[in-house]
Amino acid sequence: MDIVQENRVSTDDEDYLSRSQSAIEAQRELIRQSLPGLASEITMLMRDAELNFPIFLCLPRSGSALVTIATVLDPSDAQFTEATRIACRVLERILGGMTLCGRALECTTANATMSATDVIADTQAEP
Repeated sequence: MDIVQENRVSTDDEDYLSRSQSAIEAQRELIRQSLPGLASEITMLMRDAELNFPIFLCLPRSGSALVTIATVLDPSDAQFTEATRIACRVLERILGGMTLCGRALECTTANATMSATDVIADTQAEP
């Protein structure tokens, strides 16, 4: 999800980009500190909406996205859209009413089982 940026003219593009990146980093930190509570609230709201699949909230370290929402399952587009709407609503509240928008990312997986320990092991094996 990307922040809907305010339209404003700046004569110093680097200064504007630096301030924007600082704001994004501060918002990510607020989300990071609230992550356990956010996950619980999103889980309850998804359960109430009868959405019975896990979603993951991933916080990037760079770029303009605040959060990436993903799942390892293959829900219908309507179900994933509803789960995303729920997550955005909770995140918007934490961020003081900011309006969030999302964009689809292409993703695929091979027919393999993988856990977090597999990813960590692969990362640590690289030089």
